[in-house]
Amino acid sequence: AVVSTQSTWGVYRKVIKMLNQFWSFLLLFTIVKCCVIFDESAYNSIHSRNTRDINTNCGPNDTIPPNRVNTTEQLRLVRNEMVLANITVLIVPLDEVGRLLWVSGFSGSNGQAAITREEARLWTDGRYFIQAVDQLDCNWEMTETWHR
Repeated sequence: AVVSTQSTWGVYRKVIKMLNQFWSFLLLFTIVKCCVIFDESAYNSIHSRNTRDINTNCGPNDTIPPNRVNTTEQLRLVRNEMVLANITVLIVPLDEVGRLLWVSGFSGSNGQAAITREEARLWTDGRYFIQAVDQLDCNWEMTETWHR
């Protein structure tokens, strides 16, 4: 049987489109699977948090640190998917796939992020706090965690 090249390419395009949709879904599903619901009763008062303003160097005439990553587009994409999936808060853990690095620009080896439809926050310990403050753009609020 002879198969036309046009119909073969049409099938290939459909398969590629379906694979792209599948991988997008798989990425979102994997991120959603990692979500954690905060349970106040499990909160231990020995854990303390200190926030630092990273909104410096955010004015139109300010010098942006050279290693700061603009995450506006990444957050827009994630928030669009959150709306479609009806997710209020998305927790993005540090993982070997690099989701935290992609969404926040933070390249340290300790941290996690919480993204809502209005805010984006990253938590890390004191070893990476200054690095995170330098790498996160003005879309983010940085919070340091440590044990007393």
